[in-house]
Amino acid sequence: MAQAFPLETVDATIAYVGLALFGERLPPGGLEEILDRQSRDYLRQLLMPVIEQAADELPRLVAEIAERTGADADRLALLGFSAGGVVVADALIRAQVPIQAAVLVNTVSSPSAAVAISERLSGNPYPWDDEARTAAQRGDLAAHASDVAARSTPPALLILHGANDEYIAPDDPRDLYTALRNAYRESGRADLVEFRIFDDVAHHLTGANNHVEGLSRITALNEAASDWLNTQLRKRT
Repeated sequence: MAQAFPLETVDATIAYVGLALFGERLPPGGLEEILDRQSRDYLRQLLMPVIEQAADELPRLVAEIAERTGADADRLALLGFSAGGVVVADALIRAQVPIQAAVLVNTVSSPSAAVAISERLSGNPYPWDDEARTAAQRGDLAAHASDVAARSTPPALLILHGANDEYIAPDDPRDLYTALRNAYRESGRADLVEFRIFDDVAHHLTGANNHVEGLSRITALNEAASDWLNTQLRKRT
């Protein structure tokens, strides 16, 4: 993330936080355990634990970073890529911390949409039941769009998506944008929601050895995110 989104022009303290069960935070069983969790129950054994862990950690992380750096904990923005975008969407719904702006990059609109991708890739249908549907609905940003938009200070939201994303078709984030735009329009704040498609950008922003692919194209995403965050954070200073 730091390579693809250095956010070097953003006038804020920048912190990169890895997701539970990903990257340097793999479980004791490593990648084999991740694959086992995914095959047994993608939603309840993999995705929801990541979301719940992030929700548990976020307020504490914000407080710790503010104390350590002197940053204003009430002037907060989040950026999430792929699964991280699902986590950011969940944070917007829960509103445990005051989020002023958020950027979602190459991400799905809900846990249900993530499950649909897992079904397509594995060829196995997911065993939905009432518990799983309830858990997935809690993190569905489109379903909660009206609640988010109705807040006294609704967060500004920018959705960035690669036109060549091989996992997530642009229709999914576009539908999320439409739901958010309609809800924000009802609150008189349609200007706070934006959606942009980037040509020739696939899902993964880094390739072998974590080298950023298509540097000029990825730079365009970083610039778009940076400009948006600066604009929104300055508006609300």
